[in-house]
Amino acid sequence: MKKILKTLGQYILFIFIICLAFILDNVNGLLGWDPLFLKMFHKNNIYGNQLGLILILVSIILVLVYWLAYHLELKYKNNWEFKQRIKLNWRSLAIAIGGFVIIAISQFIIMHLLSKPSANQTGIANIIKNTGQIFDINLIIIAPIAEELIFRGMFFNTFFTKPTTFNFWTGSIINGFLFGYIHAGLSVQISSYWIMGIIFSMVYLYTKDIRYSMLTHILNNALAVILMVI
Repeated sequence: MKKILKTLGQYILFIFIICLAFILDNVNGLLGWDPLFLKMFHKNNIYGNQLGLILILVSIILVLVYWLAYHLELKYKNNWEFKQRIKLNWRSLAIAIGGFVIIAISQFIIMHLLSKPSANQTGIANIIKNTGQIFDINLIIIAPIAEELIFRGMFFNTFFTKPTTFNFWTGSIINGFLFGYIHAGLSVQISSYWIMGIIFSMVYLYTKDIRYSMLTHILNNALAVILMVI
């Protein structure tokens, strides 16, 4: 009974974190590009970098909450033997960079096939325009850390917890779909984020260290921001 309650608690915690992330992602979007919110901030002399700084501070607080939840879950169950201590591993680094290269190639192909940016990409471009360059820090570093803690870290601590081949592939595919749905809904652009989510999951499960999937995610977002501003 005690084990069932702990497992149920994990499910509830994950669902709560996902809902919180979804709500705050939409709030960040409103703060960054909604005309009414921008008018309110401008009326109070809050512009560009100041608005970006506010969003970054909120994001940092959330990352700390996610990090704590992730490590508490690892203490309860860690069948995959995910690492918690920082240790440089050249093989893992190569996997992380290789994952980034695969994502970059796949995104290049999908971008040319669809020839239309997703609503998420359009929203991000508007946020960059209205919040100044300081918000790039959020997009490149803070957002990837937060998303990896939720979508890879907490996801595989809650679901597909046993290290089997079935769980590796099925978990990665379902994780990719969840990641894609949160970012693009059921639009045709979900394929782009779905592939990203699968690769991020594979990097995490192969290296057994969330810092390497964070690195892959950071490199991907950095490239995306560079392409948006040039």
